[in-house]
Amino acid sequence: MSSCVDPVTFTTDYASSAAVVAKELALHPHVAAEPRLASYVYADNS
Repeated sequence: MSSCVDPVTFTTDYASSAAVVAKELALHPHVAAEPRLASYVYADNS
């Protein structure tokens, strides 16, 4: 049976991946608000 997870390095690999995700979430530039939607997004009520 083949496995993609190495039980010997799983803990350190998982911790490393979690650290990368946390860093990206913390350092990614954020915006105050979403931009307004263009008029063509809304349904035509006629």
